[in-house]
Amino acid sequence: MSNQARLARLEALAPPLALPTTIEHLDTPTDVLALLDQTIRDMRAGRLDPRTAAVIGGLAAVALKAMEVGELADQLEALSAVLAPDKRRRLPERRR
Repeated sequence: MSNQARLARLEALAPPLALPTTIEHLDTPTDVLALLDQTIRDMRAGRLDPRTAAVIGGLAAVALKAMEVGELADQLEALSAVLAPDKRRRLPERRR
C-alpha cells in the first residue's frame, strides 16, 4: 500500500481536528491566557477532547516560559549596555 493510500485511509478513520479557536498568534502573555480561557471553555462545552486541551495547556506553558526568557534576555542586554558599554556583546572569559 502506498503512502498516499495509507494517508487517505488514516484521514478517513480520523479526520483532522478543527479546533474552535479564533486566536491566530501567541505574541504576548495576554494572547496565551486568551487561548487557555477559550480552551477551557471549549473543553467544558464538549467541543474539545480533554487530552487535546491538556496538550494545548502544556504548549501554552512552554510559550509563556519562552516569552519570559526572551524578556529577561532583553533586560539583561539593556543592563549590560548601561553597566559596560564598551564590553557589550562580549562573553566573559572563563577561568580554568
